[in-house]
Amino acid sequence: MIVHLSNERLRNLTIIDTPGLNTVTEANEAVTSDLLGLDDDSQSGADSRVAMTEADALVFLMPHVRAHDASVLGQFRNLFDGTGLSAVNVVGVLSKIDKLTPDGDPWPTARRLAARARQELGSVVCDVIPVNGLLAETALTDRYHEEDTHVLRQLSQMDDLDLEDQLLTQSDFLAADEPAGISPDQRSRLLSMLDLHGVTITTEALRDGAEGTRQLLELLLDSSGIEPLSQLVSELFTRRADALKAHAGLAALRRLTVTRADTPAGPGDAGQGPDPDQLRAVHAALERIELAPELYDLRLFEGLRRLDDGEIKVPDELASDLRRLALESSPAERVGLAAGSSPSHVREAAKECAKKWARWGNDPRRGPREERFADDVRGAYELMFHQASEEPR
Repeated sequence: MIVHLSNERLRNLTIIDTPGLNTVTEANEAVTSDLLGLDDDSQSGADSRVAMTEADALVFLMPHVRAHDASVLGQFRNLFDGTGLSAVNVVGVLSKIDKLTPDGDPWPTARRLAARARQELGSVVCDVIPVNGLLAETALTDRYHEEDTHVLRQLSQMDDLDLEDQLLTQSDFLAADEPAGISPDQRSRLLSMLDLHGVTITTEALRDGAEGTRQLLELLLDSSGIEPLSQLVSELFTRRADALKAHAGLAALRRLTVTRADTPAGPGDAGQGPDPDQLRAVHAALERIELAPELYDLRLFEGLRRLDDGEIKVPDELASDLRRLALESSPAERVGLAAGSSPSHVREAAKECAKKWARWGNDPRRGPREERFADDVRGAYELMFHQASEEPR
C-alpha cells in the first residue's frame, strides 16, 4: 500500500515502513522478514535482499536495546555487502521514551540508555537517537487545536497536588471529574495526543507563563527529540543520496565485469569470451570515476565499515578522527573545530589531520591494505584543505 501525505518533509524522501521485527504477533514479524528477505534462501528472498540494497539508509526503531536488535541489524548490514554501504547508513531510534520512567523527566534515562545502545550497537549503527514519537506527531501535524489548549489551561489552574493525583495513571486521569468543565472525551483526546508526560509538561508550561498554542507546540516539538533525527537524515542521508546511488551503480558495474571475466565461454561461444582489453578499459574508467572528489565520502564510509568489522585496526584517536570526518556535516566540525570556524582554521586543521594519517600509513609496520586505507583518509583531508583554500577570504 502506497500512501502520499502533504508534508514538506517528505518532498525528497521515500519511506518504506514495515510492521516490525520481533513484534507482538508472529504474522507481523513474518510479513516483515518476508519483505526484507532476511531469513529466506529462495530466489524471491534473494530478490528482496537485492531490492533493499537500493535503499540509502535504514532507520531502526526499538523501544529498548535487546540482543535481537543487534542480530537483526547485523543481517541488514549483510544486505549492504558489495554496495559500499555500512553502519553510517543506519541510525537506531530509541522510541517511546516517555514510557521509560513512571513519572518525572524521562530524558536523563533516555540519554543514558541511548549512550549505552551506541556502545553496544556501534558496529552496525552510526548513532542511536531517543525520540518521543507521539509528541513529534502532535507537534508536526494538524491534530492539536486551540480547544485543546483551553482544556490544558483549565487543568493548569488546579491545585498542584490534585493534578498530580490525576496524572498518576491513565485510568486516574480519565476517571477524574475536576475541573467540571472537562468531559471524558476531551481527556481521552489529550491522552491520545500527549499521554501523561505530555499533559504534565504542557500544564507546567502554562503555569510558567506560556501564552498559547504556538508556544505549546514549540515545547512539544523540542520535547519530542525529533529534530536531531530529522537533521541527521537530512544532512547525512538525503544530502548524500545522489552519491550513494552513484556508488551503488559503480559497485554493480564492478560485479558485472568480474562476473564476465570469471565466466567461461559456453560450448557455442568459442572465441567469443570477454575481451581482456575491454575489461581493463572498463576497470580503468571505474577507477577514474571512483577517484572523483564527490565520491570521497563513500570511501570514508567503506573505511568505517572495515574499521567496525575489525579488518583494519587504528589507534583510538585516528578512529575518532575518521568517524568525525565521515559523519559530521560542516567542514569545521569534520576536522574537529567548532562550527563556524574560519576557512583558514579549517585549512590548518585539515593539514594537521592529513599529516597524522600520512605518518600512520607510512609506518614500516603497515601492510599494503592499511597503506591504501590511510591514503583514502589522507586524501579526504587534503581535499578539504584545498576546498578551504578556495573559500573567499
